[in-house]
Amino acid sequence: MPRYNFSPDAVSASIEILSKGEYEFIVGEPKSFMRKNRKGEDSYGIRFPLVLAEDSNGHKKGTRIFFNTYQQSEGAQAIGKQFLMAALGYKRNQESEKEFNDAYAGKDFGFNTDDQTVGDGWMEVKGQRIKGDLDVGINDENQQQVQDFKAGCWSPIQ
Repeated sequence: MPRYNFSPDAVSASIEILSKGEYEFIVGEPKSFMRKNRKGEDSYGIRFPLVLAEDSNGHKKGTRIFFNTYQQSEGAQAIGKQFLMAALGYKRNQESEKEFNDAYAGKDFGFNTDDQTVGDGWMEVKGQRIKGDLDVGINDENQQQVQDFKAGCWSPIQ
């Protein structure tokens, strides 16, 4: 086996919490997931890696965070749709939503949590830019800071 070098200082073992503010991200490759929530119920959806597109609010370009779109309830699906619409250039209003619905009706938005694959509809956001107005919250379980993605925090790059 060939010799490989590992440089621990070149990778991050933790996910940075971005300070409150507006950021521009490049959306990475989505993958599906399934886990148990605090109540022991199945929680599933699509996880998107987001890479900071430029230095912003004291954070380095290339900083990576993750956004999960949950699919187990109608409310969760609506928040996921807001993310999709923004990443694909649609505003969050009735006119834009109708345009989005017309353009994406019939696309494959299926996903398989066994192998983490997603349909072509989800994959269309890969490489797109999106604007996020993020906040910082506190995890109720461990009192640690977490990234807070409030409803309506996503908007398209115009």
